[in-house]
Amino acid sequence: MTEKQKIAATLAAFAATLLIALVTILGMAPSRAAAPDPTPTPSPTVYVMPLETSPPQDYVLNNHTKRFHYPDCRSVPEIAEKNREDVFASRDELLARGFKSCGNCKP
Repeated sequence: MTEKQKIAATLAAFAATLLIALVTILGMAPSRAAAPDPTPTPSPTVYVMPLETSPPQDYVLNNHTKRFHYPDCRSVPEIAEKNREDVFASRDELLARGFKSCGNCKP
């Protein structure tokens, strides 16, 4: 190998080493580069179905005891007039208003 070839080989090795160093420093080396983030898997779509509401119907409320009754319940005649309220509402509405169902007629 001639002197010229030795210098060329040394320069080539130096250039390769320098290139590897620069690529590593700049974070572009394939062996050191961070793996790309995998494509995120979309979360499953959750559908929320509305709660079924009971149909409105006639009820009798006792505003003192906070109970509601069917109009033909045996407890209705015992409700004092000042505490009685006749309503057309759903069971869910009455429960949301804080009323409880009667233990006799179980509306």
